[in-house]
Amino acid sequence: MRTTTRAAAVLFAALLAVASAPTPCAALARASRGATAALSPRSPTTSTISKKKPRPLPVPSGVHIALGANDDEMTITWQTSSSAGSVVQYAPFGGGNEELVLSATGEERAFVDGGNASGTRFIHHATLRELRPGEKIAYRVGDPVSRAWSERFWFFHKRSPEQIRAGPPLRMIAVCDVGHSDSTGVLDLVRAEVHGVDGADADVAEARPDLLVHCGDFAYDLDSRDGRTGDRYMDDIQPIAAYVPYMVSPGNHERAYNFSHYKARFRMPGVGAETETQNHYYSLDIGPVHLVAWNSEVFFWGEYFDAAYVNKMYDWLEADLAAANANRAKTPWIVVHGHRPMYCAKATKGYAYAAEEESRRRGWFTRAITSGKRALGLGKKHNHADDKPTCSWTNEAVRRGIPSWCEDEYRDGALGACGAREATEFLGEASASASASESQRSIFPIEELFYDHGVDLHFNGHEHDYVRYYPAYRDEVAGGENVTFERYVNPHATVHITTGSGGNDEMDSGAKFPNPPSRGRCTHDDAAAWCAFQSGWGPKKKSGRSADFTYGVVSFDGDGTSLEWRQYSAYDKGLEIDRFRIETSAHGPFKDRIRRGGGRRSTRRRVPETSSSQPGTRERGEAARRRSRSIPQHAL
Repeated sequence: MRTTTRAAAVLFAALLAVASAPTPCAALARASRGATAALSPRSPTTSTISKKKPRPLPVPSGVHIALGANDDEMTITWQTSSSAGSVVQYAPFGGGNEELVLSATGEERAFVDGGNASGTRFIHHATLRELRPGEKIAYRVGDPVSRAWSERFWFFHKRSPEQIRAGPPLRMIAVCDVGHSDSTGVLDLVRAEVHGVDGADADVAEARPDLLVHCGDFAYDLDSRDGRTGDRYMDDIQPIAAYVPYMVSPGNHERAYNFSHYKARFRMPGVGAETETQNHYYSLDIGPVHLVAWNSEVFFWGEYFDAAYVNKMYDWLEADLAAANANRAKTPWIVVHGHRPMYCAKATKGYAYAAEEESRRRGWFTRAITSGKRALGLGKKHNHADDKPTCSWTNEAVRRGIPSWCEDEYRDGALGACGAREATEFLGEASASASASESQRSIFPIEELFYDHGVDLHFNGHEHDYVRYYPAYRDEVAGGENVTFERYVNPHATVHITTGSGGNDEMDSGAKFPNPPSRGRCTHDDAAAWCAFQSGWGPKKKSGRSADFTYGVVSFDGDGTSLEWRQYSAYDKGLEIDRFRIETSAHGPFKDRIRRGGGRRSTRRRVPETSSSQPGTRERGEAARRRSRSIPQHAL
């Protein structure tokens, strides 16, 4: 009743205003708006209900794809800020205007970050099946209920071996250690590999990568800022990984909260990949390549990887390589990636961080895991009788497969509190009380597996440089039938590559480092005879040298006889800084290869130089087709 009386009063005042105002229409309009406001149910005089903000739509972000467990599958992953449906709409690509008539429904899981904010993000996985080899698929992801959809993407499904033999060759991008704020140059170049110069897809139709392999250390870090850095990184990689399968392996920077961000944000192939192997190790076949991912972090984080886990992964790796070796007729190349390298650009003569016999005899690894302590190391450093050069303890730990947790101390070559506790508590009298149940394998000789099963190529990151090695085995150059600087013919051991210069905040660059990166053939003054070429390695702060930001492209001929690795520098705007080939007439265990060659494994400390031309250079961007025949040899 009060509201009605007030409204009548307002209308009566409006009529008086009309009678006296020089512009009656405008005055009446103003008065009418006032009366309407007085009658509005949202007016403070009639209601205390405040206006609620609309709920934001669960717009997909961080879209990326991965090869599935079967040849006809592709798995698509994305995230949303709130709960939503997990649907992919797709169809064979028809120029960009096709109707997405097919759909696949996946699953959603709420992932809670382990940081103080305990932020929740919703991770979605969906798998497309019955895709045809080499077929181009258009798709989008989202929720049909809220109509929150991503933009449209496309991908080429995995090609068949027959398609790859017909050409073009299988192409794989290899990069590790890629950050959110430090990798713009590298990601721009990789984006051009996928989409061509200025997004002109036709320019790269014959050279588009079949997959992108990232061997550890993402975003720096996926969990940083309560996971927001990881969110932004996944958006950074979307223009690449939504179009090309993004295959990953874990690094040390994923370790937070038991690698929880890594396990949640990715879905790699394999039976039980998420629950059993936790995306840490898996394998797949693509064209002439059997590609294997393994978890090098098992040797350094005992609080997350116990003895049972390490034994299980090692047994799986051994069985997988044996099966792949028996299947060389279909997949002649065996290529392995993990985060930490076995070899280095600088070695030290006379020292090694090894205690295999001691650890095996005393069984310290299993007991230490059982006790839950982080006090194990590789043992005291000791002199080699033959003054043999070796790499740092972390390289040796990975190569020989010796679990340890004294990383910070052994990195500097000093025995501190961690190693001292190991010596007294675990390598001392306490070892005598070991029970029979603690007699599991305590070392895991990874390099021996590679040698026994003929792994052709092993690439890693962790060190933020690019280093290419000669075929090496047991800290020696293994050689081959004809191994030169740029051409490895029938090598007698695995070829290792460190490609960890994707972009890290520890990589020096900018105005304070005006000089170009060190780059060129290894000098061997540092005793690392297995080192062939490096870029970005060495002291930078004193010399004012910039780091080099790089990535690799590996091409495999369809007949399985040769592969070519090329490395490109973002520092030099896409310059090709290194190129070499591996050629083999027969794959298989290296012992068999040497026997077929009628010789013994070479253990030369030096590889003969060659007078043939060095790898060419190639620029991306506007100069994509310009080539020259020499590598800029920046001073070492």
